[in-house]
Amino acid sequence: MSDDTIETIKVELFRLHARVEDVGADGIGVSDRGHGNALLQCRRGRDFDYFGSADEILRRLAGLPDAEGKNGPELVRSEFA
Repeated sequence: MSDDTIETIKVELFRLHARVEDVGADGIGVSDRGHGNALLQCRRGRDFDYFGSADEILRRLAGLPDAEGKNGPELVRSEFA
């Protein structure tokens, strides 16, 4: 995995209006965990974390429809529940 994968995941979270910057405390962030893995996490607000392959996370996020309003974090949480 390259830094590009993490950056592309961030772009997808932006597209989905799911970042902290977009929705506040319920927003979701991503961090590189090494060895091709990443962590999706809501650090405040609703309890959520998902650890897995960064490529898999990117593939699943890219398959989600554009978010309307502020339901982006819920779309992401539902996909990875």
